[in-house]
Amino acid sequence: MSIMRVDIGQNERAFVLVDEKPERYLVPGRYWLLHPFRKVRLVRVSTEQPLVQFDPAFLALVPETDLQVVELSADERAILFHKGRPVRWLGRGLHRCGRWSAFPAVS
Repeated sequence: MSIMRVDIGQNERAFVLVDEKPERYLVPGRYWLLHPFRKVRLVRVSTEQPLVQFDPAFLALVPETDLQVVELSADERAILFHKGRPVRWLGRGLHRCGRWSAFPAVS
């Protein structure tokens, strides 16, 4: 039987993988995971990184309040600000910015 007690810190989020498939997204707090006769694994993600690179199966679990999608056309550019300071230059394309506790701003 697979029983896990999981503590997620304020500066991280986590995905629960059951039989190597993402099934749940965890925000800070304490959780008990019970999955009898199945392989359970936890993937932790740091909220210190403003840009996120997830597979589509992981992205489907992230709520809209935690993720901001920015799509820039060929003639557009943007600057990602974190706590009032520029941290990343964004070129054209699709970018996913984590809106964690510090909510970075995109200009």
